[in-house]
Amino acid sequence: MYKQKLDPIKLSLIDRAITLAPEIKSSADLGACWGVDGGYSRYVLEEHKLEKAVIVDQHITSATQEWTSHQPKAKPVTGLFGTDSTLEKVGDVDVVFFFDVLLHQVAPDWNEVLKMWAPKTKYFLIHNPMWTVGSETLRFPDYGFEWFKANVVYQHEGRLKEWFANLDKFDLEQNKPLKDVHNFWQFGITHQDMITTLDRLGFDCVFSKYLKSRSTKPWIKNYGYLFKKR
Repeated sequence: MYKQKLDPIKLSLIDRAITLAPEIKSSADLGACWGVDGGYSRYVLEEHKLEKAVIVDQHITSATQEWTSHQPKAKPVTGLFGTDSTLEKVGDVDVVFFFDVLLHQVAPDWNEVLKMWAPKTKYFLIHNPMWTVGSETLRFPDYGFEWFKANVVYQHEGRLKEWFANLDKFDLEQNKPLKDVHNFWQFGITHQDMITTLDRLGFDCVFSKYLKSRSTKPWIKNYGYLFKKR
């Protein structure tokens, strides 16, 4: 069953958001396919009866293609969500989901991505691992391989070492230097910077909630947010 791939915490965030904002009838989930095959969009269509759910990712997985082919209210969009062409394909929606993706965004940076999407939506629903050491948002690779390894969550040391050895090379698929690709954790975003950034874009924080800490790096704490356009 598709729900087995989904994070119950994120499902609860969706439930709470739509309870607080029942006027939400359409959504766009950015970075929606990796590991979950657009499952959060499927959930809002089946459980909350939304009228449209857009699934956005650089690669639309075959499992996503399969279920969306039978669901006329689902719209898969292939593209990088920090590009104007992707915004045009998606169009206006009531809520945009950023589930564990803002921390990966460089050129445009995470705050610039939010600025790009702000005119397209009424709500932002965000789940993000937040940086809690000090008061400043950090760009992780600027501090070097050893610092990154000691302070940031990563999956494979060999891949991380290879990335740091090739930061200045160019990635043709994402059309940017390897230092800026979204395949690795890029930013340690602070809670205050998140709130301040959305406030400047004209969004009020409806709720923010600490959810859990990362077991191996407890200073990285997962938060959930719902922001509403003023």
